[in-house]
Amino acid sequence: MNTSARPQSDASRLREFQLFLYRHIPLTESMQLRLDAYTGQELQISAPLAPNINDKGTAFGGSASTLKIICGWSLLKLNLIDLSMPHDIVISKSTCRWHKPLSDALSAHARFKTDTSWDDFIEKFKKSNRNMSIPLQVEIHDARGEICSSMQASYAIIQPNS
Repeated sequence: MNTSARPQSDASRLREFQLFLYRHIPLTESMQLRLDAYTGQELQISAPLAPNINDKGTAFGGSASTLKIICGWSLLKLNLIDLSMPHDIVISKSTCRWHKPLSDALSAHARFKTDTSWDDFIEKFKKSNRNMSIPLQVEIHDARGEICSSMQASYAIIQPNS
């Protein structure tokens, strides 16, 4: 989505949102999830390997999947907060690919798959009286920047009950 008008976030805002995640999705605190960077168009989050390790000494697939889902959800949540738009967000569809094992810290990057403007989205959402879907791409990279896992996902944005 075209979010060029969205403000860049500072470290205190990311920390505040990270604490929101810890309170409302407790698994994120156990994973030691950290929000690293947010531009409006992309979000980067990470988690250390130690609390997310499997019996082979690599990242546990469940942790990697969770990190990808949270990363995409958070990218949308932060944008909708920026727009002061009442909403609920749920993942509606995802397809994951596993490219290679990850033996480093987990680093996830979410971005929009399309270049739809927020203004168009908001207009359609307010008129629709129903859910809208937004497609995202999320990848987990190793320390060398190589893709270890990728996810194509659609998130439903739902108008909350009044």
